[in-house]
Amino acid sequence: MAKRTKQPNPEPYLPNGAQRCQARSKSTGQQCKNPAVSGYSVCSVHGAGTRVRVARGERKPPGRPPIHGLYSQRAQATLRALYEEVLALGDLDATDREVAMLKAVVWYLLEGAEAIEARQKALEALFAHLEALAQEEGREARAYAQVLGQIERLMREAQSYLDRLGEAAMRVVTAVRMRADTAAKNAQAKAAQALLGYVDELKAVLLEHLEPEEYEAIREALERRVLLRAAHALPPE
Repeated sequence: MAKRTKQPNPEPYLPNGAQRCQARSKSTGQQCKNPAVSGYSVCSVHGAGTRVRVARGERKPPGRPPIHGLYSQRAQATLRALYEEVLALGDLDATDREVAMLKAVVWYLLEGAEAIEARQKALEALFAHLEALAQEEGREARAYAQVLGQIERLMREAQSYLDRLGEAAMRVVTAVRMRADTAAKNAQAKAAQALLGYVDELKAVLLEHLEPEEYEAIREALERRVLLRAAHALPPE
């Protein structure tokens, strides 16, 4: 078994004189470079807590809530509002609560895509401006060229994300529609089967109280005007 290298003592202060966070990375062993919260030996990231909790002398609770993404408090509030909006529409593909939530997630992501598109347009404008500056000679032109490369990479990543998001949204919309159509067809088939059961009961009652000739006339009319239509609504075996 390899002998573990002893870590050097943590630096107590940052170069600017502020007290340094004493926490270390579990993977690299390097000391955190953030300043420690007043009254604590660690920063807010490593457990000191917010200013309110620090003022009360309380530590940060275990597990930091996510700030960004679908599981952040802000996103969850937006998703709940979108979910209620989807249900309020009363569409056929929104009667299932799981599907309604999935639809709300798609709406949320597509709204985020609009913000990314706006940033991409800003990047394109900056790219064009720097490209013109990069045509000049000198050290600054080389620096502009490096920045141009970084902006171009960001633009490609943004476009790739938008393309993948659009494809995923279309797949979800298609799946939701298929599920809604299947649910509607199943409901129609169940209704048709129930109708056939009621007709059988009606036939039994009529057979008990009518003469054979009258019963046959009514039965033929039922088959011609009701049963054939109900049979077409049933799914194929």
